[in-house]
Amino acid sequence: MRSNALTLFRYVLAATVIAGGVSYAVDGQRWYWVLGPVVVGLALLLGFGRLFGVGITRTPNDVVCRYVPWFEGNSFFTIVLLPLLGLAFVAMANGGESLRRLSPGVMRFLGVALLSLGLLFLWAALRQWRRCRLDIGRSALTVGVIKPGSTPIVIRRGEVEAISTHAVTPGNQTILKATQVAIAFRGTSPGTATETIQIGPMRDSEEAGLQLSVKPENLARALVDWKDGSADDPKLLDRVEALLRGR
Repeated sequence: MRSNALTLFRYVLAATVIAGGVSYAVDGQRWYWVLGPVVVGLALLLGFGRLFGVGITRTPNDVVCRYVPWFEGNSFFTIVLLPLLGLAFVAMANGGESLRRLSPGVMRFLGVALLSLGLLFLWAALRQWRRCRLDIGRSALTVGVIKPGSTPIVIRRGEVEAISTHAVTPGNQTILKATQVAIAFRGTSPGTATETIQIGPMRDSEEAGLQLSVKPENLARALVDWKDGSADDPKLLDRVEALLRGR
């Protein structure tokens, strides 16, 4: 109930902010006065962790899950909306205008900082797109490169001990929560009984994890079905794909 109320409040606030931008346009204000509220409103509409598609492809022998930046609402915010807001700040500063107590010089600095952050996030998203991959085969999982210099990890069905989900607070903040999927398997390192592959937002920036453009709940259900299945089942990968797509 509380979640629904917060979602409704977010949508109403977003509509109000966007309506403010539209009113600026009707009044003949310059484009950067319109762009700012529209960007903020769109960011509120997106929310946190929304997916616009499912990053999976199917081959005869496996189902491949990937991180796809253009399916991620967070990427749209960091790669598109933040730089647009920075562009509006720079244009406003160059026009000699200020926003409340922010001088044109401060606004220009903030604008350049947001544009630079957009480029940084674009580089990070493209790197994740290239590296983050999970191949679900008939008898094994192949986890793509997580850290630079590492090699893909192959996990046989018999090595998987548990598939679980956890609510985590990404990064070092304590406000926003997200769901993380964990694959526990018998480790290959000497002296290590169990290793874990974490899929989804990390609790700490130093942790190694995998980002995939699949809803965590659907991914967990698909992995559990795969773990409990058999390589001889001709319908196994069909079920896994259907579960990943939320069917």
